[in-house]
Amino acid sequence: MKFNEMGNLLFRNCPIPILVWDTNGKVLDYNPSFEKLLGFVAIEIQDINQFSLSISNDKEKNLLSKLKEFESKTYRKTFLNKKNNKVFTKVNSYPIFDKGKLVAYCSYLQEEKKIDTQ
Repeated sequence: MKFNEMGNLLFRNCPIPILVWDTNGKVLDYNPSFEKLLGFVAIEIQDINQFSLSISNDKEKNLLSKLKEFESKTYRKTFLNKKNNKVFTKVNSYPIFDKGKLVAYCSYLQEEKKIDTQ
């Protein structure tokens, strides 16, 4: 098995929700665990801005704008799931660089609690 195949297999089967997004917040990729966390399916997340899935994003944008190569940030973030319920998470975000230029972020999410508003 080639490295790229192994990486894709790990990404797709990881039990930890993973979200990859560009510097403007556009969702580039995510794994099935992320879909399960928020209750969306792939077609519903396609072409969406990750900040529209969450609450209080200005603090996060400011925090992530200060990331340097190989540095990560851990913070709390509240997402809205498909049923519009709040999902409280702890997020670890890492910058992704290509030839020294920041091109995206990779975020690992850990659900802390879910609030059902219905």
